[in-house]
Amino acid sequence: MKFHYVIGTWSGDRSRSHLDTGKFYIKEHIKQLCSLKHNLDRITVGYPKNPKEDPEYKQYMNSLGSLDLGIPITVLPTPNVGMSYGQYSAVFEKFGTECEYYIFMEDDYVPVIDYFDEKLLEILMEKDCDYICDVAGFRKRPWTPEAENKGKKFKGKRIGKGAPKGVVMTKAQREARAKKEKELSKIKDKKVLKKMADELEKAKNDLSMSVTNGICRSDFLQHVWDEYGCLPHKGRDGGWCQKQWSDCFMAAGCRLSDHLDTYKGMYLTHRKPDLIFEYGDNKDLPYIIVPIQTLWEGKTPIKREFLPRGIHY
Repeated sequence: MKFHYVIGTWSGDRSRSHLDTGKFYIKEHIKQLCSLKHNLDRITVGYPKNPKEDPEYKQYMNSLGSLDLGIPITVLPTPNVGMSYGQYSAVFEKFGTECEYYIFMEDDYVPVIDYFDEKLLEILMEKDCDYICDVAGFRKRPWTPEAENKGKKFKGKRIGKGAPKGVVMTKAQREARAKKEKELSKIKDKKVLKKMADELEKAKNDLSMSVTNGICRSDFLQHVWDEYGCLPHKGRDGGWCQKQWSDCFMAAGCRLSDHLDTYKGMYLTHRKPDLIFEYGDNKDLPYIIVPIQTLWEGKTPIKREFLPRGIHY
């Protein structure tokens, strides 16, 4: 089989924007998949434990069996550990390399073009990569201990599933990073932006996944699993779970890139719920994956801010 589409979910309330519709991202996500043409072979929905789960949500999850096109859907109960990345790890543990490629997707992000799976694969093959994520950026923070201790050539004792210890971003560091982002967003000099873009391409080992939705080779996932005993995912919060995932993939020698030269990437910010950052080589590129909230904009559009490649982290 070729494509295994994996959705990370959460049944709790995550509303950050007036455009959110409470808990039921997954229902709209499946509806969007049904509206598109694709060649998915298998769909797995992560289902982390939540003691405060809404009965209606549980009923919906139990009702999932297949898409309208007959593609099988597996709902996989998992511990509530590691956010979506813990679910991705659990799915790979169960299914392994049964399919050649995994497409990882948060429940609040959705594909918006027909045959998005084949188009992502085309980019993966053209760039000769292991992983094409939505948005790749520079790694500006220290590596998580798992990635740092492991080493890029995998020498030494296996680290296993331990969570990061003693590495926390201070308030001062967070403020400094926010200030730097603001400064970069004001850069208009095309020569400076091109230089940053060139640096992004050259600094392969310094890349990280700013937005992790995307496609990955299953044989590379097996390689990561063999080295760490899981797809690393533990941390104090969602940001650190993502960071451990990204850092350990890069330490495993991941050939990483994104699709920003072909499709724009989008990120619904946490600090400003009604602001979306758009990334890409130019403003006129089409979308392939978008925050699900953009499907509900209606007469109240979300503010968008375009940032050229190299401005993101």
